[in-house]
Amino acid sequence: MNEEIKVELKSFVKSILLSYAGIFFSKSQWFGLFLLLVSMIYPVAGLCGLLCCMFVNALAFSLSLNREKVVSGMYGFNAVFTGIALGSFFPYNSNMIAFLFAVSILVLFLEVWMDDVFERRNVPFLAFPFLICLWCVLLVAQQSDDFTGFTGLMGGDRSILQLGDLSLAPLLEDGFWSFLPTVFVEYFKSFSFIFFQTNVMAGVCIALALLFYSRIAFSLSLIGFIGGYYLYDFIGGEIYHLPILYFGFNFILTSIAVGGYFIIPSRNSYLWTLLLIPVQFMVILASSRLLSYVYLPTFSLSFCMVSVLFLYLLRRRKSFTSPVLAYYMEDNPEATLYYYELNKNRMATLNYLKIYLPFMGVWKVSQGHDGQYTHKKAWKQAWDFVVEDSDNRQFSGDGTHLSDYYCYMKPVIAPADGTVEAVFDGVDDNELGAINDKQNWGNYVVIKHADGVYSALCHLQKDSFKCRVGQKLERGEFLALCGNSGHSPYPHLHFQIQTQPEMGTQTMDFPIATYLAAGEVKVGTCPQEGESISNVESNAQLSSYYQFEVGDELVVTSEKYGEERWTVCRDIYNYTYIYCANKKAYAWFENDGSMFYFLKYKGTKSCNLYHFFCSNYKVPFVAGVWFVKDAFPLVHQQNGWVKFLQDIVAPFFSFVKIEYKASLEKGELRSTYTDKVSGRVVENVQYETSYSKNRLAFVSVKTRKQSWKILFIK
Repeated sequence: MNEEIKVELKSFVKSILLSYAGIFFSKSQWFGLFLLLVSMIYPVAGLCGLLCCMFVNALAFSLSLNREKVVSGMYGFNAVFTGIALGSFFPYNSNMIAFLFAVSILVLFLEVWMDDVFERRNVPFLAFPFLICLWCVLLVAQQSDDFTGFTGLMGGDRSILQLGDLSLAPLLEDGFWSFLPTVFVEYFKSFSFIFFQTNVMAGVCIALALLFYSRIAFSLSLIGFIGGYYLYDFIGGEIYHLPILYFGFNFILTSIAVGGYFIIPSRNSYLWTLLLIPVQFMVILASSRLLSYVYLPTFSLSFCMVSVLFLYLLRRRKSFTSPVLAYYMEDNPEATLYYYELNKNRMATLNYLKIYLPFMGVWKVSQGHDGQYTHKKAWKQAWDFVVEDSDNRQFSGDGTHLSDYYCYMKPVIAPADGTVEAVFDGVDDNELGAINDKQNWGNYVVIKHADGVYSALCHLQKDSFKCRVGQKLERGEFLALCGNSGHSPYPHLHFQIQTQPEMGTQTMDFPIATYLAAGEVKVGTCPQEGESISNVESNAQLSSYYQFEVGDELVVTSEKYGEERWTVCRDIYNYTYIYCANKKAYAWFENDGSMFYFLKYKGTKSCNLYHFFCSNYKVPFVAGVWFVKDAFPLVHQQNGWVKFLQDIVAPFFSFVKIEYKASLEKGELRSTYTDKVSGRVVENVQYETSYSKNRLAFVSVKTRKQSWKILFIK
C-alpha cells in the first residue's frame, strides 16, 4: 500500500470517528470510537448508523467537498443519527439498504446547503439535516407494515449483550439499576436515547466517557438535565403524554452547546444554561402538539432551534460582553477556556497598533489612570511623567527654578508612526506652583496613528516645536521639549491616547507595546503609577537566534528523549508552527520582530520540543539585562487529579497557576516553569538556553529528580 493510499485511509477513518465524537461537540477520536461501540449494543441500528456515516463521508470525499470539514466529521454526525433511526424503524433487508443509501445522499445534500446558509449568519446547522431526514423516514415508515413505532424502539434488534454463553443482558434491564434515584435513571436513559436506545447501561457508559473527555461538558449535561427534570415535574409531567425520556436529551445537548462549546465556559454561560430550560420546554410542547397531527416526534428540534437562536442573538450584540462566543474551539471546553483566559490579555495586543513611550531614558509615572488629581471621568486614561534621581527627587538643588527639574526641556518624541493632526503653541511656562486653567492643556501636539487612535502630548515648552500640522512622522522623531504650560504646577509630560483629533476629547484605555520597568520587560500593558519606566533597546543578536522560516528543518537530540527532527510549517490559518514528526508534536509560535513567543503546544510532553516550548515560551529581543514574566495555560497541569478538580471548577475560579519567568544574563537565557497549586509550588523546572554562531546551541533542563541537555545539531 503506497503512502498516498495510507494517508487517504487514515483521513477516512478519522472522519468516521470524529463524526461520532461530533455528537457531543468533541474532537477526540477515542471518544468517537467509544460512542461507535456503544451504538453497536443493538447491532442492526448501530451498523446502519456506521454504514450511513461511511457512505456520506466517502461521497463527500469523492465530490471534493471541503476536506477539512469532511475530516472533522461535520458531514458525518447527522448521518450517524439518520442511519441509526433507519435501523430502528425498518427490518434489516435489501430494501432497507437501498433506502439507507438514498437517505444518506439526502443528508449530504441538506448538510451542504445548510452549511452555506447558516455559515452566512455565523451559526451552526447542528442536527437540522437529521431532523428532516428522520421525519422523511418516519413518514415513509408509516406506509410500511414493518413500522415499529416509537413505543417499540429496537424491538426487533437483538442486543450483542445477549450473544454467547456469558450473557450481560441483565444490564439492559431497568431493574438492575433500581438502586439509582429516578432522576439519574432518566438522565442516563436520555443519553442512550440519542442513539435511539432506552437502556440505562448505554447512558452510564456515555456519561462516564463524557466525564473522562470533559468535566465541564459533563457538569453542564447534569445541570441542564436536572434543571429540566425538576421543571418537568413542577409543571405536572407527561404533558401531552410526553415522558421526559423522549426529550430529556435536548437539555443535555443544549447545555453542552451553549454552556461550554460555542460559548466560553463561565458563570454566565452556566446561568444561561438554566435560563434556556423553560424556553426549550415551550418549543418542545408546542412542536410536539403541532407534529402530533402527522404522527412525527419533535426529537431534537428544541435543541437545534434554541441553540441556533441563542447563538444568533449573541452574534448580533453591539459589544462583546459575557457570555463570550468561542471563535476557536480547542480539543475540549476546558482547553478553550484556559487558552481564552490566558490569551485575552497575553495575545490581545496583537491586534493593537503598537504605541511606545514618548521619551528617551527613564521617567516615572507620577500620576496614572484614574489618578488622584486630574485624570478623572472621560479623561481618566492618561499618564503624567516626570524624571527623578536616585533619591526620588524631581529636581536638583532647592527646586526653586524650572531649570532645576530634571524633565524640564527634555526632548519629547513621537510614540509611533503617524501624521501631525494639531499643534498648539504660544503658551508661556507657569511659575512653579502656578497653573493656567484658561489654557488647560498648555502647548500640545496631537498625532493621528490610525482611524480612531490619536496620541496627545501636553504641557510642552513654548517655541520648542519641530513639527507642523500634516507632517508625516516616524516613531522616535523629535516633537518638542517638555515644559510647564497649562494646568501644570511643576514640569511634567502629560500623555494620553484618545478617540478624536480635538484636544480634550474622551481618552481610551490603550496599552503600551513594550517597555522596561525595574528591569522587567512589560508587554501590552498600561504603566502603573509609581513605576519608573523606559523604552526598550533592541537586541539584534538575540533576534537572529529565533529566525525560523517555513521549510526550515532542525535536528535536535537529548539523552532522555533521543533524536527528533523538527520542521517549520504553516497551517491553514497562516500560523507558523514547529512539527516533530516522530513524536507527533506541534508548537505554534509568533515572531513579530521584537519578540519570539509560543502560542500553543499540542502533543506528548515526553518530547524535546515540549521542553523547548517551556524554556523559550517568551523571549523579548531586548538589549542589556532584563527579565520577563508570563503564564502557561492550565492544560499543561501534569497532575491528573489536580487537573481533574481544576477542570470542574474552572468556569468559576482557578486554584492552579503555572508561571513562566525568564531573564537574560551573560548571554544566556535562564527560565523557569513553576507549577503552583493553591499558592504552593509542586513542580519547578529550570532551564538555561545557550547560543552559538547565530543559532541555538543547547537547552539545559533541571528538575527535582534529574537533569539533561537538549542539543541543537543544526
